Amino acid sequence: MAAKDDYILEQLVELGYLTTEQAQAAQAEADAAGRGAVDLLLEKKLVDATAVTTAKAAHFGVEVVSLSETRLEDDVISAIPRHIAKRYRVVPVYRHGNALGVAISDPSDLDTIDTLHHLLKAELELKVASEAEIDAALNKYYGAAEDSVSQMIQDITEGEVELQTLVAVSECTSRELLPESYRQKPRDDVTRRIRELKLLLSEQ
Repeated sequence: MAAKDDYILEQLVELGYLTTEQAQAAQAEADAAGRGAVDLLLEKKLVDATAVTTAKAAHFGVEVVSLSETRLEDDVISAIPRHIAKRYRVVPVYRHGNALGVAISDPSDLDTIDTLHHLLKAELELKVASEAEIDAALNKYYGAAEDSVSQMIQDITEGEVELQTLVAVSECTSRELLPESYRQKPRDDVTRRIRELKLLLSEQ
């Protein structure tokens, strides 16, 4: 986390959670110990998780969402498959058309955000939540790690079946031989779905 601490420290000072002197002292002590300044501040209770979350949100101009006070409906939860939510530690908070509100603990993680755009095919509207609230929401809505194994196996199995079916469809040279539900499906759509499934299965 050390490489990402600078902007958080600056924002904590700007928001009044720390003085400049406290931030500089924390950074010097953290550098000497080879650890993150924000972790050090949290450990010493000079700031709390709420302040850090607020600083992250303020820096990126996004809203803080309290997952513990938000009741998420099943259709919202289903917008992000379990294995994706668990792997990337994100929680959907609302869905309006193609817009999907997503709570994340680290809005500076551009790799994760780009991957989610690609996997979910939705217009993501980022929100920030604390790591503790993300953990609690993932366990509440997607099940604890040990409880999710059977569902993950089911997700993988269903994805593999669809992938095998679509590969067979793409290789078929005569539409008359295809199941009726696939005869009018554009080949480009089939190819695109094959790519998506391969990516999803590789992530699992």
